[in-house]
Amino acid sequence: MKPLTFILAILMVAATGLPLRAEMLKTPTPNPKDTIFIKLPNGAGMNLIVKNTDELKSLKDYKLDSLIQMLGKYVEQIENMEKANRYQEGKELTMTFYPAKDQKDPSAPEKITITLSASSVSTMHDKAKSKGFIEGIKIFVEHQENKKNNSTVDKDSVKVAAKKEKANRRITSQSFADVGLNTFVNVPKNSGDTYDLRSTGSRFVNLVQYYRIRIGSQGSPFYLKPGLELTFNNYMFDKNNYLIDDNGVSRIVKETTRSFEKSKLATSSINASLMPELRFREKSGKDGFKIGMGGFVGYRLGSHTKLKYQLEGDTEKDKERSSYNLEDFQYGVNFAIGYRKFEVYTKYNLNNLFKENRGPQMNVISFGFRI
Repeated sequence: MKPLTFILAILMVAATGLPLRAEMLKTPTPNPKDTIFIKLPNGAGMNLIVKNTDELKSLKDYKLDSLIQMLGKYVEQIENMEKANRYQEGKELTMTFYPAKDQKDPSAPEKITITLSASSVSTMHDKAKSKGFIEGIKIFVEHQENKKNNSTVDKDSVKVAAKKEKANRRITSQSFADVGLNTFVNVPKNSGDTYDLRSTGSRFVNLVQYYRIRIGSQGSPFYLKPGLELTFNNYMFDKNNYLIDDNGVSRIVKETTRSFEKSKLATSSINASLMPELRFREKSGKDGFKIGMGGFVGYRLGSHTKLKYQLEGDTEKDKERSSYNLEDFQYGVNFAIGYRKFEVYTKYNLNNLFKENRGPQMNVISFGFRI
């Protein structure tokens, strides 16, 4: 039997994708628990080494005859190498093939390396017959699937390490948004429904860029969170009420001749905030329970009113920009509580929405979710 037959026989086993390297020159004594001896035609034989029965069961998932057909194009190169090496004692020759690339088949082995030892072919054949296994041939098969899996594991490990490294930093930064609803509190007595708001239309959006600074050693749950906020508030009036400027005094009145589809006051402001926070981590390293309370100061950037109604079959939209005697400077407290990525947020303005004696004296509270 030609040594080429030995090579192909061993390749049939190597192509199963089992993580083994057959170095037949130093093959250990077969262990019945992890080694199976296979007798081939013409008295040849080979050892199949597996780690456990699960690897043995996986053999049925592979088509060994497909490997033999695939290697047909490499036969001549193997034979030429074998002839050139037949009488060169004390040397080894190695050839490497790339079936997945050459055949353009992702399911084929990524790389196959075959090494012929310096022993003569006839000597190898004689020893193989006497000892029951092949000497003088080393084979290593690398499958693309295994390579991808290893790559995935490496990438996952890098991501986990990066998350741990980020969690242990003393100073980190993050951007997020608060979204929710606005409502008036501490409204004037005997005001009836004048200050009622449509809950779904009275929205706020708070865009935040902040820094989280750990206070204390690594593992400390105490943080300070200074940040910069850009806030947009809508106050959608209900019951056909709207805001007017009456001789320098802002008033909310009821309209009697028109029916409003929309009547709102919109404001924008920029705020600076500072929130001390307790932030606890789970054993896995993920964020757990967190709670924080702090304060903010801000400045009004702009404001306008908008009315939408029908007039003689046409849709009219009246928009007017004005300060409406709103307080330019604002200040208040904010509060947040959450678990992992879920967090609720509340902000309460301590000063009135309008200037004293220039408009209704009431406060604003906003509440919603942090994204």
